[in-house]
Amino acid sequence: MRNEVAIAICLLTLLAGCNRSDPTSQACAIRYTVQVEPLLGGRAMTYHITDHAKNKLYLYGSAQSNLVLLQTVDLSLAGQDTIDIVSPKREVHATSATRQ
Repeated sequence: MRNEVAIAICLLTLLAGCNRSDPTSQACAIRYTVQVEPLLGGRAMTYHITDHAKNKLYLYGSAQSNLVLLQTVDLSLAGQDTIDIVSPKREVHATSATRQ
């Protein structure tokens, strides 16, 4: 299933930037680029997806058949001494150990 996700993301990379409705714009400027990094000998993958229009880098991890957003980076801050990495807020679910 991981291969199908990687292939789908690569196809999205090729097609997402095309703007045929405006002939004066760049016909197929690349909107997204994707890098797939294998971890643990290929048993886990991380996906680095760059949105060039928003100037953001999204870091995803694979969880079964889904991609889970791990962190984002604002690339417009490149060149500064420090760039904050933003982690998405996750819902905290009560477990039976915390219930009384």
